[in-house]
Amino acid sequence: NRPESVNGKIRALKAFFNFLFKKEILEKDPVKELRQVRHTRHIVPTFTEDQIRTLFKQPDIATFTGFRDYTIMCLMLDTGVRIGELLAVKLDHLVIEAGIPREVKIKKPKNRKERVLPLSPETQGILRQYLSVRKQTFHGHNMPSLFLTVDCNKLERRTIEDRIREYGRMAEIQDVRVSPHTFRHTFAKMWVMAEGDILSLQEILGHSSVEMVRNYARLFQPDLKKKHARYSPVATIGRLRKDSF
Repeated sequence: NRPESVNGKIRALKAFFNFLFKKEILEKDPVKELRQVRHTRHIVPTFTEDQIRTLFKQPDIATFTGFRDYTIMCLMLDTGVRIGELLAVKLDHLVIEAGIPREVKIKKPKNRKERVLPLSPETQGILRQYLSVRKQTFHGHNMPSLFLTVDCNKLERRTIEDRIREYGRMAEIQDVRVSPHTFRHTFAKMWVMAEGDILSLQEILGHSSVEMVRNYARLFQPDLKKKHARYSPVATIGRLRKDSF
């Protein structure tokens, strides 16, 4: 098991036995001296903004498959959704209001806890256009899956992974792995850098534990000097005395 998983189990055990000890159900806490596993936190690979712009120029949006891939990349970057969860989305999982897809319901999440992902106005517009193209391309067919192959079959994970990898090669991105999961990490990084709250990030990403998003926060926290300048009471209140220098 990964050190993060082991440490999560250790924390649960310590909390459980500490509760029993405090309630005097146990005479002593058997895991009091148990310590978490020390490990090195690896750098999480993410895209730069320039890499994102270059990568999104690669799909040929004049074709169905190119526009489909472009839509998928937009959704991954906008929500941090896992690629397996996204490919499981069906048409009736979309929350559509006044003809605009506002949200996406994730019905088969990794941790079995369903959630609803909000979409930015930009992604709403792209997804709306994709739905129109999809309808024109497969008129008369009744496939429930949101994302299809050009032959009107359900899009498989390996296929989109290969296509995204190829877009990375075309974009000449070499210092980071171009994969669906890198979109997820990039979403999390940009959320943290924009000072979004951690609990909301946990809900959107669908993590059962807050520990992973805390790891994102530790890795990607905005510069402390900038945060201090913004949030210090002295900085926000301003001059405290009219006769000060």
